[in-house]
Amino acid sequence: MAAWLEKMAENDPAGALNLALAEENGKTRDQLRDAVLRAWSKAAPEAAATWALHQPSMEDRLTAMSAVFEGTTMRDPGTAVRLAQKLYAETPALAPDYGNMAIAMLAKHGAYEAAMQFAMHAGGNTAQGSWMNSAFTMWAQYQPEFAASALLRVTNPELHREAFLGLIAGWTAADPAGLANFAKSMPSGENRTEAMQTSLLRWVSVDPVKASAWVDSLEPGPEVDQAAAAVASIPSLIRANPDTALSWATSITNPETRAATLRELATQLSRLDIAAARRVLASAAFSSPADRAAFSEGVNAPPTFE
Repeated sequence: MAAWLEKMAENDPAGALNLALAEENGKTRDQLRDAVLRAWSKAAPEAAATWALHQPSMEDRLTAMSAVFEGTTMRDPGTAVRLAQKLYAETPALAPDYGNMAIAMLAKHGAYEAAMQFAMHAGGNTAQGSWMNSAFTMWAQYQPEFAASALLRVTNPELHREAFLGLIAGWTAADPAGLANFAKSMPSGENRTEAMQTSLLRWVSVDPVKASAWVDSLEPGPEVDQAAAAVASIPSLIRANPDTALSWATSITNPETRAATLRELATQLSRLDIAAARRVLASAAFSSPADRAAFSEGVNAPPTFE
């Protein structure tokens, strides 16, 4: 029925909509309406958008507009961008909604470059940073290397930061090992450290053996220490495998960072299983008396009450 109405809407959108809206089942009615709107917006996006904007409830307006953006994007991503720009200029209060719809549909249909350009040239809209973050998050889930290359063209510092955060969020979700290797090639600094930490936190949760071996292959340094400290302090890892968490903590080269991490690890483990914490303290081969003392402080730390 939806396919038939889409075909009908190419020549008679009003008739197709009347048939769709005559459906008694609410869920089916919405599906048929959206099918018609997708087809109509390919030929007449502004007319379809005008109809959607005149729906009685906000929920209906937004879901109908989502279908309009999808149909427009399927026909021409540039037209979808221009429609979004026109709508958020006319109704600034709904700019975040329209921008999010445009970004989502552009990304859904692989128009990642258009999504980035839309966010990058949004004219200082207050939602601009959020749109940039979303565009790069979705891009990095499927084409992380292309997204990383495109990031170099984002020169505005605030937008670059949002794009970078989106990049590592999307890449981590899809391929944490890939992001870790990308971070390895980045120049030293805050971004490299953040990318490495983010990827390892995810990677160690799905494959701790390979993640640990990868860290062992790195040259020691501040970024590696910070990443190891972050992993060693993951509550779920401490709960499931305290020995692995301890291995990450003891791999830290900086004595102060290592001691602080051991203390935090021991504190968390003591709250979960004081007997296990005491067993680790008694049996672990710490590299120095200072490390043993730090772990002991965590084991014997007074309980906290929230």
